[in-house]
Amino acid sequence: MFASSPRQAAQFIRYGKVKVNGVTIKHPGYLLKAGDVFSCDPERVLQAVGRSKPSVKESVELVNRQIRRYNRYVKKCKKFPEQMFKVRENHKKRHPWLLNKEKENLADKIAETNTKTLKRMNENINAVTPSSILKKILLNENVFDATGNLPDFGFGGDVQGKSLSVFQLATGKRAILTPVEAKDETKKEEAVEAAEVKAEEVKAAEPATSAEVAPVDEQKVEELITKILPPKKTDAEGKPVAVNKSELLPHAGDIKKLLHDIVKIRAEQIRVEANKSLIDPANPESYKKPYDPEWVKGLPEEIPLIDAEAAETDLQSVLPVRLPWLAGNLYGLQEPEKPYFTPWAPRPFLSPFAILPHHIEISFETCHAIYMRDPIARPGHSEVISPFSLDMHERAYMFYVTRRRK
Repeated sequence: MFASSPRQAAQFIRYGKVKVNGVTIKHPGYLLKAGDVFSCDPERVLQAVGRSKPSVKESVELVNRQIRRYNRYVKKCKKFPEQMFKVRENHKKRHPWLLNKEKENLADKIAETNTKTLKRMNENINAVTPSSILKKILLNENVFDATGNLPDFGFGGDVQGKSLSVFQLATGKRAILTPVEAKDETKKEEAVEAAEVKAEEVKAAEPATSAEVAPVDEQKVEELITKILPPKKTDAEGKPVAVNKSELLPHAGDIKKLLHDIVKIRAEQIRVEANKSLIDPANPESYKKPYDPEWVKGLPEEIPLIDAEAAETDLQSVLPVRLPWLAGNLYGLQEPEKPYFTPWAPRPFLSPFAILPHHIEISFETCHAIYMRDPIARPGHSEVISPFSLDMHERAYMFYVTRRRK
């Protein structure tokens, strides 16, 4: 209970570290009676059942080995941040205590992530305006001049088709019908022929390539946007003033309608994409921590190795140790003045000897115990604390029963 072996327990008694009913005893063969209270010095108990205290040299070697591994890990994280981020997250899933620690604040994290997603969705929807859509279309005029078509903005065929119509109405240019855009076989053949004819005409005229096309003049684009989407004007009293239609582009009304359709389609696309990325609070397992490219900046710099000679001369000269799990101290030497491993930890393979007898009431907090009664022999049950087998106890009983004191 309070020692790791009978020999060590006898040694504690000889050194006067054990008391019975408050009286120090120094005889290992002392017989207890029912109701006796015995106690042991707590420091001796911690030393007896605790892990052995390492020497300064052993501790420094182990800590330096950990520092080297930790430095390699930090270098790897900085070299491959995204891959190591995934490794860290998978590591948490394999260790229940890390996963449980993560789940404590999981509900708050899910709510925070969903709030950020909705906020980003609203910002993206608010950024999609008729003027921004029109400006994006018109700024791709050089691409149109080189290819005869607008680039695919990645927003779907409806947006692409309407964007091309807006461009044609605003600039008066016509697009080439490619075979992919044709719906039936007849139109597809006609489209192929038209594309070949157009390609020959372009080749004959020696058109400029996309790299040689002059960049779009943004000032002219702004003037064109003003003719299609004029700013709202008010009079001295703050009332809106009607726009002079002669200042507008001929097809300004049709362009506005197409732009509003594009805005509606884009807003719905953004809303659908955001709803897909929302996390269901009822299913927290689906939550995946988003990758943060800045997470590596939170890692410390490389830790220098500890000088073993300096540590043996003056332990305080090498402290604090910057490894996060050592609390600034060497391994096992958090309190160097203690004769046992600190912070205290039980010695390995202690469980076979950690026996709680039925006839003794123990308080490990104060290292006190009450001897309630003598052990009772019952079939298939033994209350005698011993690592030996039942046969050995039978022979010991037969040997001592004839030599017991009368």
